[in-house]
Amino acid sequence: MPPSGTVFYTLDDDPIIAISRDLCKVASFLQTHQPYAKCIRLDDWWEHDGIYFEKGSLDLHGLFQIVGTPRSLLDAMPGDHRVFVGVGAADRSWYLRVIADWDDNGELIFGEFSVTLDEQLGRKFETVIPELECSIQRENAASFFARRYGG
Repeated sequence: MPPSGTVFYTLDDDPIIAISRDLCKVASFLQTHQPYAKCIRLDDWWEHDGIYFEKGSLDLHGLFQIVGTPRSLLDAMPGDHRVFVGVGAADRSWYLRVIADWDDNGELIFGEFSVTLDEQLGRKFETVIPELECSIQRENAASFFARRYGG
């Protein structure tokens, strides 16, 4: 089952430096509203076949270690085509997914991310959007994930 709620997402052409800075703001928001969240890290194959592979638990400090720099983001990538790093709260109140990769010429790194938030967190997140560098789109989680996988 895909996450439920509202998905706030970028498109796939944002520079990795902007993605990293925005994800630090997203992680800060999550830490403010759920400072002791128990999290699960996943390899997110949703766009291939709608499945996830659990890679272990982490806390919000671990999330900051993943998103804190462009290099740490790139190092965290699973390495398969269109496979995202996923981090979600154990209580399913939010789910963050991110991908970063080199452009076709191997010169620049671009990325995208999405954060799915339950209704309560989604309303609070609206105040963060003006602070983000990347353009943020919104969509119902069910339609977002169906469109991404077609199922």
